[in-house]
Amino acid sequence: MGGTDTTEYIPPTEEDMKNARNATEAKRVATENGLNRPSQVVITDDYTVIGGILKISPATVLTFDPPSDSATNDVVIKLSSASDKTISYKVKTNNIESYRVKPSLGIITPGSSIEINVVLLAGFQPQPTDKFLIMAMEINDSTLSIPALNTVWKSSPSRVISDHKLKCVMKQDDQLSKEESELEKSLKNITSMLGNLETKIQSLEAKQSSLHFKQVIMLCLLVFLIFMFFGQILIGRDFSLPTIFPKTEL
Repeated sequence: MGGTDTTEYIPPTEEDMKNARNATEAKRVATENGLNRPSQVVITDDYTVIGGILKISPATVLTFDPPSDSATNDVVIKLSSASDKTISYKVKTNNIESYRVKPSLGIITPGSSIEINVVLLAGFQPQPTDKFLIMAMEINDSTLSIPALNTVWKSSPSRVISDHKLKCVMKQDDQLSKEESELEKSLKNITSMLGNLETKIQSLEAKQSSLHFKQVIMLCLLVFLIFMFFGQILIGRDFSLPTIFPKTEL
């Protein structure tokens, strides 16, 4: 995990510079045992691609929260395969007293990714010289154990290894204020949406209550009309009934 960078520097060729400017695929410049190493490093705002085989996010900086005496804080480095071959990665730092990395060594199969947890220990804060070195190379066997991977890394020449450095910084107050402001804005938006939803629910309840009242009135009117109808029938029968008493002549 600790150590210094002993990677041999290979200067980019004119074609490499042209590819970088045009954001084209990297030219592979070295071949060993069927595995080759690209020389291009493509850096964007969100991620960096090294050697055309490994995508690293964040691109250049690990940003930690302000330090705490009682708690650790951590950030995540996401490594994603950009190769059609199996990749082995290794993560090192030049300040092993302040940081812990897990996992610092492993394998990424084609099309997959892994998250590396970098922990800044309690009582420490990032220093301007703190850096993390992300290294990657293509391998033939995706079933290698960690001891076997260590052996492979020790025996691999630097020309087949791609690498990239991430510097460490502490989140500034203006960044915190901006994030808090965005969070507060999001909470206000959520509160407003909940208020609107509550108003709509109340409106629907009022409409439902009004509809129920109208239904009761209509039912009462219907019952009243039925009674009136049958009452008229009964009254009509009374007038039309034959009398059982004979008429008396005066």
